[in-house]
Amino acid sequence: MRNTIHSHHFIFFWYHFLDICLFFHHFSARFAILLSVIFVTTTMFPTFVFLFFFRNFFLITFIHFIIFIFLFIIGFIVSRYLEI
Repeated sequence: MRNTIHSHHFIFFWYHFLDICLFFHHFSARFAILLSVIFVTTTMFPTFVFLFFFRNFFLITFIHFIIFIFLFIIGFIVSRYLEI
């Protein structure tokens, strides 16, 4: 069970990373940020709420948020580097 959860998180975060890279690379920055915010609020925020209120994993929720911010910044840098 725990390995399945970790595999899910790995795929989930790399999907977000690639998703943000594509948004920043193909669209304007404002549109990319808007789509990223919509995507995060519809997928990750309910997960955070569930973990915080039902499992009381505040530390895990905080770590996930920090990792997502890190991937967001890396995605922005990589997408700027890929632009010709």
